[in-house]
Amino acid sequence: MGDELTVRFMVSIPNPYTGNYRMLAIAPIIIILVALFFIPQIRLGVEFKGGTLITIASSQENIDEAAANSALRNAGIEVSSLKVYKSPTAAYKSMVEIEIARSPQQLKIDQLKGDFFANVDEVSKLEALYQGNLSGAENYLQERAQLEKTADEAFAIAATGQKASDLKNINVLRREVSSALAKANDGQKAAILSAIGTAMKYDAISIEEISASLSSKFIEKAVGVVFVSTFLVIIAVFIIYRTLVPSIAVLAGAAADILIALGAMGLFGIPFTLASFAALLMLVGFSLDTDILLTMRVIKRKEGHASERAYDAMKTGMTMSLAAMVAFGSLFVLSYITHIGTYYEISTVAICGLVGDVFATWGINAVIILNYAEKREKEGHSGEEKPIFTGIFSH
Repeated sequence: MGDELTVRFMVSIPNPYTGNYRMLAIAPIIIILVALFFIPQIRLGVEFKGGTLITIASSQENIDEAAANSALRNAGIEVSSLKVYKSPTAAYKSMVEIEIARSPQQLKIDQLKGDFFANVDEVSKLEALYQGNLSGAENYLQERAQLEKTADEAFAIAATGQKASDLKNINVLRREVSSALAKANDGQKAAILSAIGTAMKYDAISIEEISASLSSKFIEKAVGVVFVSTFLVIIAVFIIYRTLVPSIAVLAGAAADILIALGAMGLFGIPFTLASFAALLMLVGFSLDTDILLTMRVIKRKEGHASERAYDAMKTGMTMSLAAMVAFGSLFVLSYITHIGTYYEISTVAICGLVGDVFATWGINAVIILNYAEKREKEGHSGEEKPIFTGIFSH
């Protein structure tokens, strides 16, 4: 029944590609310009900037979100976000999610940990050579002095009262520095828990820490995925079409979808997390699907006028888009029922991107492809070139 209603709705839409169809590009261009304004307002999630993610289960009802936020800030805790919602289980009454930026002391701990353990193995090798009277005494003493300096900073921040120069064995130094940094980190956790305890009553708590070094690795991986996927998409598109204008149109459509989705993230305050990043990658795939559908139907098919073929492709593509919107709309509703942030981020980004895809594909891409097809028809091109995979997408 739902499919039948969708088909009837699509059939009732008049062909927008008759007349001055170039005006259709105005709306998506305006949307993209608005999106560009909001993109700088996107904030990074804890995975990409580092920080502490705390999940609290409480038997306390009606936790005042503003009061809890204020109490934590007054305790010197830099709260990035705080959300209070009803517990989905009967065991607790409220759930609280707190995202805390890493404090200057935590950043210092991360730095010392990285510096010390990046050099300790090399110093250990130099020490073995030095003790064996082989060579490298000067180099060893320099590296050892630098390592001890880092270790002394770790002991100072943990207030252990130790001195690295008293620990001659490198393995003992390694163990004591690791213990000191763990103690300093535990002290930071204790301060956070104390501040939370004054702000609200809690029965269970989960603390997930992401260091600055780990978040930088997340960023490196994300950037790598984007570059590799973009490179593969460009190669695939040019293999399929082997002509410039259709290839550029397909890639421009995917870029427009991502820009619109990013703008929506900035507008609605959705952070850039692994979940929203995954949703953006899904949008690229969906955008390529609708763009290739449009391009193959308009350029490769020969029956009727190009505008009629574009209209036929639009009916099929819009049906696909509406079906996807319904699916992600269900996930959006589920996110409100369960209060699972990952569901909310994926569904919201996907829905906004799908709406953007409707404007970008059937506004910008269709205008580019139609204009290209009409010029070819006027010039008398038969369009008989046979790019790879043509048969797959032309049916």
